[in-house]
Amino acid sequence: GCSKCPAGKHAGTDSVCEACAKGRYSVKGSENCVNCPAGEYAGQTGMDACNNCPTGQYNTNTGNAGCTKCKSGTYQNIAGSTSCNTCAKGTYCGAGASSAIKCPTGKYQPNAGSSSCLSCAAGTYNSETGETNCEQCEVGKYGNTAGLSACITCPSGAVSTVGATFCSSCAAGTFSDGTDCI
Repeated sequence: GCSKCPAGKHAGTDSVCEACAKGRYSVKGSENCVNCPAGEYAGQTGMDACNNCPTGQYNTNTGNAGCTKCKSGTYQNIAGSTSCNTCAKGTYCGAGASSAIKCPTGKYQPNAGSSSCLSCAAGTYNSETGETNCEQCEVGKYGNTAGLSACITCPSGAVSTVGATFCSSCAAGTFSDGTDCI
């Protein structure tokens, strides 16, 4: 009598069981191999099941032998996916990311789908993660470098305006009340 082909193989020519090609699989007794569904793959010949694409990767077609990394600015946190998600404003994603990462303090990202964050300019800051913009330094404070998470208080005897990158010393015979020289 005839015997059925084992899983991962199919009945080929001359009734010989042949291994399923990469990207395809079969269950025991199958006459034919079938394509792995989108979001899954078979990376070897003779597979009896397909594997989910790992997080950070996807594929869109059936019959895949592998998966594609999500491009920079996108991520995928669910295995077996057919697409990647765009990173939100205030976050960034490198290639193959399984999650979006919030921009650190002193940095921001106003656009979705970014692969990096921007540093707050001198005279500005932000003290929270995941920000989409930076705040100007307040009167009496300054920011002398980019990427600050807090502005620096002017020393006694000096003042600054909003968004200042330096403090101005009060003239001789005057002093600072925190905002003005008097």
